[in-house]
Amino acid sequence: YAKFAQPLINRFNEREESVKLDVFTTFGEMAQAAVIKTQPFLVASTGAPSAPSSSVLEVERPAPPKERPNAHHLIAVMPSCISQLNKQMRSKAAKTRQGALALLRILSECIPQHVEPNIPQVKDELIRAMKESNSSMRLDSLVLMRHLAENFVQATMYQQLATELCPLFLSCCSDTYYKSIAQALRAIGAYVYTLRPTPEQTSTELKEMIPVFEVLKAKLLATDIDQEVKESALECLGNLVACTGDLPDFQPMIQDCLPSFVERIKNEVTRSTAIKALRTICMSKVQIIAISSILPAVGSSLSQYLSQNSRAFRQQCLDALVHLIRKYGSSIPTDTTMQILGDMVAFITDTDLYITDLCVQIAVQVLITSPRMAASVIERCVPAVLSVCRSPLLQGSALDSILNFLSRVAQHREHCPFEKLRQE
Repeated sequence: YAKFAQPLINRFNEREESVKLDVFTTFGEMAQAAVIKTQPFLVASTGAPSAPSSSVLEVERPAPPKERPNAHHLIAVMPSCISQLNKQMRSKAAKTRQGALALLRILSECIPQHVEPNIPQVKDELIRAMKESNSSMRLDSLVLMRHLAENFVQATMYQQLATELCPLFLSCCSDTYYKSIAQALRAIGAYVYTLRPTPEQTSTELKEMIPVFEVLKAKLLATDIDQEVKESALECLGNLVACTGDLPDFQPMIQDCLPSFVERIKNEVTRSTAIKALRTICMSKVQIIAISSILPAVGSSLSQYLSQNSRAFRQQCLDALVHLIRKYGSSIPTDTTMQILGDMVAFITDTDLYITDLCVQIAVQVLITSPRMAASVIERCVPAVLSVCRSPLLQGSALDSILNFLSRVAQHREHCPFEKLRQE
């Protein structure tokens, strides 16, 4: 990197276009080799988050790709590289502009936190690229902004650009090319977190997101659109509601979108993505005011899905129920909670301890959020939990959850005296 990075940047001015494009590709491959792109699997713990203050969500944002030891040589030349790319993006030759933008997109994927400080100087060219008739340039500029927003460091810079960028994202949502629409929706979903980095820091530019709900409603109601667009619309809705769900200005739009969101949870094709979006909403630190209207329908649908054959889907539904009951358990009607308890108790067995762990976590969350349900929880769940306790296979997180559950059951002595538990 020390030897070749700067000479390659100097060759960005190459006269021959095909050579120039090869130089861009080579520099892009150097950037990809400078980082390790294995992202850790993101799992939200149902306990206390490790660093609660850094985001609107209760989980940490995924870290950018890990830099290799010698990557600092490449990072050192980044200002010079982006300055040169900015010149190339002003070129009259479409291929050169496209090649420079594609390289900038690769840099935003690999080392977003080092590209971010240089964004104001390429802002005008990015805006121009989003208005391009060339669909691959529009796509590259949207992907680039999504990567930068997902790994933002200085939220204020994005807030200053919001008035210019958000209308462009919206215009890309009515594009003719489905991939551009999907990427525009994903970019909006990532960008909204820069406008509200923590629950306390609500930027005034957040109002730029109000028109997005109208677009999302249309995408959720449409039956003849591409599957990728539907999925990205659901992801975007999850992110937007997680960030704006407690703000009075957004309530009418959120209320308007929720019925079609429930329909997507009930739809066999889109339900998995819709449940992921629901989980995102439930992991928000803000209290979503409008969600109470859909809790019975959502709780009931998730409960019914537990009888599906797919283990991965059952696991996803149980995980969503844990988050839903932990955040909004006190607002879920008693008959819906009874249905959930009745449907999940059959899966508290020693044959699949991970599923058992999630089921017991649901029972724990019901005891915490709805103490009035204690008698029903004890009557339905304690026999199944005790039969698992007798299994020699019980270990790990399932054992921890069961111990937590039994310690909470013991606190409700009027329904389950400790002596009774001890005899069992």
